[in-house]
Amino acid sequence: MTPITEAIILVTRCIFEIYISIVLLRFLFQCLRMNFSNPFAQFIVQATNKILVPLRNYIPGYAGVDLASIVLLLGLKMSELLLVTLFIQGSLPNLVGLGLWSIASLFDLTLDIFFYATLMIVVASWLNSNGSPMLALLVELVEPLMRKIKRFAPKLSVMGGGLDFSPMIVMVLIQVSKILLINPLIKMGQALAL
Repeated sequence: MTPITEAIILVTRCIFEIYISIVLLRFLFQCLRMNFSNPFAQFIVQATNKILVPLRNYIPGYAGVDLASIVLLLGLKMSELLLVTLFIQGSLPNLVGLGLWSIASLFDLTLDIFFYATLMIVVASWLNSNGSPMLALLVELVEPLMRKIKRFAPKLSVMGGGLDFSPMIVMVLIQVSKILLINPLIKMGQALAL
C-alpha cells in the first residue's frame, strides 16, 4: 500500500468515525431519555438533523426506538468499511460479512464511548472540573450503568472519604466484553467479508 493510499484511508476513516460517533451519541441520548437542553446535546442534534429528520419520513420509530438512527449508523459504517476495503483490496467485500463486521464495529464503538466517558469523568473528578456541559452530559450517560455497579462494588474509607471502585469495574467489564464478545465478532465479519 502506498503512502497516499494510507493517507486516503486514514482521512476516510476519521471523517466516518467522527460522524458515526455523533449519530451514535444521539441514539444513546434518546435511548436513555437524556436532557437535550445541554449545549453539547444541542450540537449533536444540529449535526444529525439534516440527515435524520428526512430519513424518519421513510423509516419511522418503533416501540420508542429510533430506527432511522439505527439504519443511518449501519449505512454509514458499512459505507466506511466498504470504501476502506476497496482501497486496500480493490474488490467488493461479501455483503453478509460486511454487515456482521459493521454491526460488531458499532457495538465496539458503543463500548468505547462508555469506556472513555467513564475515564473522562474519573479524570475530571480528580481535577475538580465539574462545570463543563459536556462533562454533565457524560455523567448523565454513564450514571445508569454506574448506579447498577455501585450496588455491588466495594467501598473503602480513605481519610474520611469513600473510594468508589465502580468506574474501574465498569471500565474492566467493558474491556472484557470487547475481548470475549466483540473482537471475535469483528474477526468473523472480516473473515466473511474479505
